[in-house]
Amino acid sequence: MSNFSRREFLTRLGVGALVVGGVSALAACGKSGGGEGAAACTDPGGGSKAQRDALHYVDKSPNAEKNCTNCQLYLAAEGGAPCGKCTLFASTPVSPTGYCDTWTKKA
Repeated sequence: MSNFSRREFLTRLGVGALVVGGVSALAACGKSGGGEGAAACTDPGGGSKAQRDALHYVDKSPNAEKNCTNCQLYLAAEGGAPCGKCTLFASTPVSPTGYCDTWTKKA
């Protein structure tokens, strides 16, 4: 067992904390704000998942003319965010290219 000073111990502790913090930050990048497109717009869980499933929500519309962007219920993203919101899904993120059974043409 090696003995080292309190200063060396605190230095090693600080470096270790920085490494762990850096790894955690990098891992978090791919989960929410770091991703682009449909991958970043997935449902985070909660009460809206059951409703999304019931309304057959998909991140990519099977019909190019019917997607969230031109739906009456879609709330556009703000500040350059990749995801908008739907008034039906408790404000959880939805893809602009998404689609569900309640699609209603924007007036």
